[in-house]
Amino acid sequence: MTISAEDFLHAGRGNGTPPADAQAQRPLIDAADGSFVKVRPDEHPLPMACEIAVYLQDYHRSSSKLGRFGKIVGIDDDSGEYLVMLDNFECVAVPMRRAEWRKVAT
Repeated sequence: MTISAEDFLHAGRGNGTPPADAQAQRPLIDAADGSFVKVRPDEHPLPMACEIAVYLQDYHRSSSKLGRFGKIVGIDDDSGEYLVMLDNFECVAVPMRRAEWRKVAT
């Protein structure tokens, strides 16, 4: 069975969203304690002492990023930065947008 191009365009394909009952059947994923989850832009600023994964630009290789783990020890809301103590006890100022993952509370 072939249909015309005009019929194909107007053939009730929907608006790209699944039906409401399909969305209700989708299971909610609950992250286990101790795992890292993606930080949404509306979650900033994160709380003090939150463990995060920070991605910094590798200036020797312009297309790669260096991932480091650390804890937030200070927050500067005005400039949108965290003071992060890295895993080697070095403290760096990190823009909030670089805190891409946070650890779920244990």
